[in-house]
Amino acid sequence: MSEIIRDAATIAGEINAIKQEVRETAIRGTIEIGKRLIEAKSLVPYGQWGKWLEENVDYSERTAQDAMRIAMEYGKRETQALAEIQNTTQAVLLLALSSAERDRFVQEHDMKTISTRELEDEIKQLKAEKEKQQLTIEELMGQLETVPAQQEEKPDRTAELEQQLAEVQKQLSEAEKRRMNDLSAEQEKTKKASAEASKLRTDLAEAKKQTETKEKQLLRTEEELVEARKAVQTVEVVPAAVEKELEALRKKAASSGAEIEMRAAFDGLKAAFERLMDKLEEAEETDGDTALKYRGAFHRAMLTMAERVK
Repeated sequence: MSEIIRDAATIAGEINAIKQEVRETAIRGTIEIGKRLIEAKSLVPYGQWGKWLEENVDYSERTAQDAMRIAMEYGKRETQALAEIQNTTQAVLLLALSSAERDRFVQEHDMKTISTRELEDEIKQLKAEKEKQQLTIEELMGQLETVPAQQEEKPDRTAELEQQLAEVQKQLSEAEKRRMNDLSAEQEKTKKASAEASKLRTDLAEAKKQTETKEKQLLRTEEELVEARKAVQTVEVVPAAVEKELEALRKKAASSGAEIEMRAAFDGLKAAFERLMDKLEEAEETDGDTALKYRGAFHRAMLTMAERVK
């Protein structure tokens, strides 16, 4: 049976699935623990709650209180917030918001990437804006209540205050929308910058790989060129024994017409060889690959002629 090959993407998918399962188990486990703590607190005598927690479940009163609050707020029904919250710390911090505000908050933020510090700051800002809005509304309501009883004679003052109240509420709503739009745009910029950085790292690695390949190819070409030059130099050098033998043959045939013809043919061969070398050197300056190919061909041809002469 052939072995199943698992790639990195498959393994990553399995890890993320396990992480999600652990997250959901932790949140729902806290909800179930909170429900049972609520039940136990109703049975423990007054003033003994902290001692009971320490001796029986090794919880501080703060930890138990957080678990009970999570059970009361998140254990009632399935909500958008419950589906997106990543850990109990986020669950506790979001208790500062109403259920509707929590659902809206998790829709507008990436709960998987937001840090605890960022979450705390966002919630503080929302609470501050909510308190400011509440104060403004209370001030306007107070002004409405201070309108004298004879306001029937001045209905325009009441209408004016009501219009101011509506305008303030509208401005607060618009300010909240602008803030959320700015936050969304900033998060989008961060994601885009991260994607661009990742692409640049990939391009750099690919360029480095291509450069290494080119360097290896260049090194092989240089080695082949050195070997070819050695082979040509071997052909260019005429051994002393061969030169001596040729000289003896020239002397032996000095008085015959055959010597004259052979000398002419030999001189022609040498001249052709010199022209060949000149052309090869010129070709190396313009087309090294072609020159190298012809050097190999001429080398083999000379070896063949040398073998025939031998």
